[in-house]
Amino acid sequence: MRRGKRFSQWVVLLLALMLLTVSCAEEEEPAAMQTVRFSFDWFPTSGDVPVLAAEKFGWFAEEGIQLEITPGGEFDQVQSVGLGEHDITVGPGPSVLLGHAADLPVVAVGVTQPYSPVGLICRPDRGLDPNDPSTLGNVKVGFQGFESYNTIWESYRNINNLTGVVEEVEVGFDPVVLFTGLVDCFPDFLTLVPAMAAAEFGEPAVTFWMAESVESLGQTLITSDSYAAENPDIVAGFVRAYARGMQWALQNPSEAIDLMVETYPDMERAIIEVEAPALHAFWVSDLQRESGLLYMDDATWQPSLDVLVGFGFIDNQFDVGEVYTNEFLPDDPVMP
Repeated sequence: MRRGKRFSQWVVLLLALMLLTVSCAEEEEPAAMQTVRFSFDWFPTSGDVPVLAAEKFGWFAEEGIQLEITPGGEFDQVQSVGLGEHDITVGPGPSVLLGHAADLPVVAVGVTQPYSPVGLICRPDRGLDPNDPSTLGNVKVGFQGFESYNTIWESYRNINNLTGVVEEVEVGFDPVVLFTGLVDCFPDFLTLVPAMAAAEFGEPAVTFWMAESVESLGQTLITSDSYAAENPDIVAGFVRAYARGMQWALQNPSEAIDLMVETYPDMERAIIEVEAPALHAFWVSDLQRESGLLYMDDATWQPSLDVLVGFGFIDNQFDVGEVYTNEFLPDDPVMP
């Protein structure tokens, strides 16, 4: 009797251990990963770092996300998301506004550039004062009249009473027109081109941050209405991982440059060392310092809508709350 009882006890113990092993195996089994079709906004730039960092440190994986990345530059990535060809992208806020006006079902779930980096880069030998737009009188300013992008220059021109005072020259997107003297000032991002101009002229270019003056927003995180509704946890996870990548880049600028060089070995380190800190500085305004990275409000969007309506790219005003949402931002804000 005693031996039989001991045998029964061993059987019970063995069964318990087997159940515990199975239970632990189930707990340790990794969660199923969901593929997210992501598109960058353009060819490689230092703006890619949040995604690269979140990939490198496993922050997307922690959210159950496996990225399928498409380089940008060859297609309209905002339209692609609206049509369901991609799930999430980084793209201009004005494109979201234009898309909404054309019934493209896209929504911004975070702002990566509260103000666009667009400004005027000017030759240093024209006697211009970067703190006094009136000194732009009688200079030749390049513009791209065929693009909604040009509304930033036209708004800046009108605000500062420069209409008819400056000579406007229609140009393309190559800054060589500045270096050859075809124009005195060229509109572009205040990131890499000022450094190119300094190298060309042997002294710093004079710059005017036009987008800040007209409060035109820059890049945003974008998804489609249907994708957000069907995959709220994935969208929230993507946004959280992206914000962590932004925070890491801002707090570790040297390592962020190293990551760019490691990921894009064809890019010159000297270029990245100029572009990265300049571009990353546009990720934060007072609003993000108070409420966290990617946070936005109506005031972030309304000035851009006003400009697009004012210049006829959008017919009528609408509620800007229809084009963005903060519902996918982390409950605990990711601070700069």
